[in-house]
Amino acid sequence: MLTVYQYIDELGNLATATFRRGRLFHSEMNQPVVSALQALAAAVHGYGTDLTSKHVIYSNATIRTITAGSGIVQAESSWGTNQNYPG
Repeated sequence: MLTVYQYIDELGNLATATFRRGRLFHSEMNQPVVSALQALAAAVHGYGTDLTSKHVIYSNATIRTITAGSGIVQAESSWGTNQNYPG
């Protein structure tokens, strides 16, 4: 089972890998990936808010959660450009 800190670190890794993939030519359609990243960003924000309001995490973890959410939004922006293979 992941701790909250490990969860946030893994989200950062996922965001970085997804960002890099979006910047390269790829065969995946952009819109489904963008939609999934938007939903993930919203879920991370809600999860962080819930954990903070229940005093499960505090300011340092909250900052890490916001950073992970920001990384997901950056990954989303990399998929907003048309880098997939033609046809």
